[in-house]
Parts: sequence; structure tokens; C-alpha cells
Amino acid sequence: WKGIDLDALGVPRPEVHTGCKIIITTRFLDVCRQMKIDKRVKVQILNYDEAWELFCQNAGEVATLKPIKLLAETVTKKCD
Repeated sequence: WKGIDLDALGVPRPEVHTGCKIIITTRFLDVCRQMKIDKRVKVQILNYDEAWELFCQNAGEVATLKPIKLLAETVTKKCD
């Protein structure tokens, strides 16, 4: 893993533009510490049924096709 170069992404520096906010999501608190975050908000993971429903909403019908469904379910379980 590597740090995110906010300058390369074109994110304005706080001393230049004070209205910008960035939200970074991660499962690892150490990542937040390395990014020197200002505020940490813990978000609970979804249970499997919620995760599967969200996956299907975003992937569409393809998630339930026979050749794809097993892989899609595996990804859902792994990623929560």
C-alpha cells in the first residue's frame, strides 16, 4: 500500500482553499493515522444480507446470473 498523493489528485491545499473536505474509508485505523486525519468516524460493517442487497443494487442483474453468482457472493462475504 502507498500513501495517496492529494496534490497529484488535484485536491486543493487547505491553506489555499478552506472549503474542501476529503472522506477516506478504510478498515485499518493505522491507515487513518498515516493520513493524519482530523476526525475519525467508526462505521459498522453490513451483515451479509445487507451487503448482498447493496451489491446487487449496484451490480444489477448480472450479479445473479449463474456463472457470476458464486463469485459475486464470495466477494460480498469477503468485503462485507
